[in-house]
Amino acid sequence: MANISIGYPNGYKEVRPSEIVNGVKIPKMAARPSHQNTAANMWRIFREHFKGGSCRVYMDTFVFLEDDEKYIPDVAVVCDPSKIDPNKGIFGAPDLVAEVLSASTKKRDKGHKKEIYEKHGVKEYWLVDVAGQAVEVYLLHEGSYYLSNVYELDFPEHELEDMSEEDRAMVSQTFKTSLFDDLIIDVRDIFED
Repeated sequence: MANISIGYPNGYKEVRPSEIVNGVKIPKMAARPSHQNTAANMWRIFREHFKGGSCRVYMDTFVFLEDDEKYIPDVAVVCDPSKIDPNKGIFGAPDLVAEVLSASTKKRDKGHKKEIYEKHGVKEYWLVDVAGQAVEVYLLHEGSYYLSNVYELDFPEHELEDMSEEDRAMVSQTFKTSLFDDLIIDVRDIFED
């Protein structure tokens, strides 16, 4: 089999947006289809809910929090229009951020970025695991995140049998965000397709 080389015509250069994490420039890699579908599903859920309201949802938009921190979260919800520069991005903490985990970003999403979101007051932070089909929801309370719950698409029946009634009640495929009490999210909708 011959080696195939793909070139760009007329001097075109591929330009990828980059995050700046802890002062280090990190090019954003192309996402897998399952990653993109999951982020798009969340964007659609929020977009439909916010129609006609003051909150906005963004996908892959720059978020500026500190001089040496520039993020591109998969999904960000902002309810304060003064934080939005339509040409540059979001300046200040979004109300909610959702990061879809991948092998190349998992450590940063669960570590440094989570700490910065917490420090700057992002009220709700989701870590979305496509492979495990689970959503970890962290809520900000008195300046610190705590794990509110983990919502999973499929929970093994044998594990449910061993749980107390109280623990079984915590296992749900639907949940409300802490910010929007009238928005019920079904985990199946997040991982659709």
